[in-house]
Amino acid sequence: MIVSNVSLGSCTRADSASCAGGSEGHLEATSHRTLSPTGHLVVAVCLGFIGTFGFLNNLLVLVLFCRYKILRSPINLLLMNISFSDMLVCVVGTPFSFAASTQGRWLIGPAGCVWYGFANTLFGASGLRAAERQSRTDRLSRLLASVSLSQSSIGECIPRLSIP
Repeated sequence: MIVSNVSLGSCTRADSASCAGGSEGHLEATSHRTLSPTGHLVVAVCLGFIGTFGFLNNLLVLVLFCRYKILRSPINLLLMNISFSDMLVCVVGTPFSFAASTQGRWLIGPAGCVWYGFANTLFGASGLRAAERQSRTDRLSRLLASVSLSQSSIGECIPRLSIP
């Protein structure tokens, strides 16, 4: 069931018909609904696993990229960007969710909730944009590799190519 964003500050028992369709008990029941302690534990274990292994795997990718010069290609640079943004999500976002799951409630207040949403959206969107750029670059390089063009004609064709 969808409940609209109604300000409950002005709702009284006398005018409860104007507040969310008159179902005063329904709003109270949905606002206190939560996971069981076992559910919070399962979520905390999953988030701990994702945060730990996500951080370690992305750190390994970054270390290997920096250590071996043969891996430094434009495509791999985009993969490094994806790995870096994923690692930032693991560092900035996952600990807050993990802590909230272990305690069964949100711990850092409304301002922390806004920061959490902003940081995860920023880093997640950054990773998605990098994946999109990597896909387009890979598609362009395959297109140019499959067409036998001389070196001088490649420079003439690239400005004419538009990838949707």
